[in-house]
Amino acid sequence: MSERSSAVCLLYADVAGGARLAVKLGEAEAGYAVERCLNRMSRCAEAYSANGLKLLPDALVACFPEADSALLAAREMRERVRALPPMSGIKLVLRAGVVLEVEAQEAEDEAEAMAARLVASHNPDSISVSERFSEVLSPSMRRLLSRLEENKSVPFPTLELGDLP
Repeated sequence: MSERSSAVCLLYADVAGGARLAVKLGEAEAGYAVERCLNRMSRCAEAYSANGLKLLPDALVACFPEADSALLAAREMRERVRALPPMSGIKLVLRAGVVLEVEAQEAEDEAEAMAARLVASHNPDSISVSERFSEVLSPSMRRLLSRLEENKSVPFPTLELGDLP
């Protein structure tokens, strides 16, 4: 079995903007808006064969049996969250990070913490991946990625999924 076909990937995606929305509309309305985003995100993860889906208050964690599925799920999640209208002028957006589980084991780091650190270190409305993750993608998916500038809060090289034209 090749490395590509046996790579287990972890996707961590959160919803950015909920705190600003809570200040403007209150906790209940902001919670409802974030929950609506998480519902859309979880349906995307399930559609791309995620297993071990875990929902957090403003984030989602899912494992995927192959890299292409994880990246496609993240891309569709971003599009579905973008499609939601702003509430009181505040737009909620997705931030996602995808890593290989084997990377976390090698770095003596939990895969979820590693992906969360990747998310926290990059801009909202972005999908960041580790360079090791990109190596197990199919060539057509790898072409969608671009290199990011070095970030001191992430101790490994990262790439970003751009927008499709």
